[in-house]
Amino acid sequence: MTDKLTCPFCERSFDIEAVEGADLFRERAEIAAKLGPLWGPANEYIDCFRASRGARLNLKRRVRILGEIKRLWESGEFEYDGKRYRIRQADILAGIQAVCNADKVGFQNHNYLKRVLMPQGSRLSAEGLTSSEEVEREQKRRGGPERQRSEVRGQRSEEHLFDQKTVNREPETLNPDGFLSPAENVRRAREIVAGIGKKFD
Repeated sequence: MTDKLTCPFCERSFDIEAVEGADLFRERAEIAAKLGPLWGPANEYIDCFRASRGARLNLKRRVRILGEIKRLWESGEFEYDGKRYRIRQADILAGIQAVCNADKVGFQNHNYLKRVLMPQGSRLSAEGLTSSEEVEREQKRRGGPERQRSEVRGQRSEEHLFDQKTVNREPETLNPDGFLSPAENVRRAREIVAGIGKKFD
């Protein structure tokens, strides 16, 4: 005997199980819309959770497993043996198809699927970054390799300019009191101005 609900307006009775079943079918339809190309393989994959060949899974458990597959599909991340991985949707689809082709039953969790997906996944750090993303972040923090090369070239150019000035500098002219003459002051001021102009060209 099942529990029943009675409508207060029409006084019709409904089985609670029938109502729950309608909700599960609605949830199943929503998951199907979100899985897209994975819907067919995902339904076949669920059969791996049967206790034996020929056994059946109730609708509630089927929907629960489909919900777990949907989360994997949308997030592109999974955890196995205490480590997190990121994987593309194309690889998830290929992995589930490979598990279906293995024709296994008796699954209690998704560990077999995760082991299939691991070689195609990228290990994530504690901050949720792949190794390539960590390298990219470090390069941005340092200003990037191109900026570093530019700074080195600029430093070498300034050193070369300083050396050329030292070589080409004319002898300093001093007045009888030992100070620079007005002409020498003018000449050195022009050198400084010219050097500043070259630096900012």
